Amino acid sequence: MVQTLPPAKAPTSTTAAFVAALSSYLIWGLVNPVFFKSLGDVGAVEIVAHRVVWTVVLVGSIVLATRGPAAVVMAVGSWRRLGILVVTTLLVTVNWTVFIWAVVNSRLVEASLGYFINPLINVLLGVLFLNERLSRGRMLAVAIATAGVGSLVASYGAVPWIALSLALSFGFYALVRRKRRSILSSACW
Repeated sequence: MVQTLPPAKAPTSTTAAFVAALSSYLIWGLVNPVFFKSLGDVGAVEIVAHRVVWTVVLVGSIVLATRGPAAVVMAVGSWRRLGILVVTTLLVTVNWTVFIWAVVNSRLVEASLGYFINPLINVLLGVLFLNERLSRGRMLAVAIATAGVGSLVASYGAVPWIALSLALSFGFYALVRRKRRSILSSACW
């Protein structure tokens, strides 16, 4: 007599999302610096330009092949939406250029500091521009995180312009993208 095992329990969407996010951050954090450092003779602007051009070629080809030219027009939609896309594109371009420059120039610690500062910038921008409110527990958590990051910044011994550039460019990118969703959901799309 053959015994069968009960079917394996499928991971919940939350578990799957956590595993996917953790995996992507680990891959991003380990592979990108090694890859960009190996391109040390190539400037950061050139690396970012290649990323942009080849992404547009690849993704553009896929969109055109699967959905047609009308999908591109629909994606842009209006001058206002195009403006938002241009602003977010510029913010991501600044972020990636600074990050790659930091890696190529052996300033990875300062770049990493930017990604510790970024969540604090996100909270600040959310409170200032999105009218988000923090509970006492969250305010305490932000205060503890701020003290920890402040300690790292103080021990750095100089103004960490790379870290601040990364944190601010990505924070404002996230803010504009979030505001874009609310602007576009109130419009007739």
